[in-house]
Amino acid sequence: MTDKNELITKQLSIGFNPPMSVGRKLSIIYNPSDPGDIVTYPKIQLEVIPKLLTAIGVTVLVAVALDVFEIVNIIPN
Repeated sequence: MTDKNELITKQLSIGFNPPMSVGRKLSIIYNPSDPGDIVTYPKIQLEVIPKLLTAIGVTVLVAVALDVFEIVNIIPN
C-alpha cells in the first residue's frame, strides 16, 4: 500500500526458498513518483552485512588493543 493508498502487485524477479505464498505481504522500498518501481527490502544488505562488519571490526580492534598493551601477542614482532 503506497502513501496514496494504492495497492501495487508485482511478480518478484528473485526467488525465496521456501517459496512465499501468494498474497503474502512483503516490505519493499519504492519510488513515490513511480510506485511500480520497487525493490524488495534488502534485509541482508541493510541489517546482516553491517552487523557482521561491525562485529569483525570490533574483534580486530580489541585484538590490536590487547597486542599494543602486550596483554596477548597476536601480531608477530
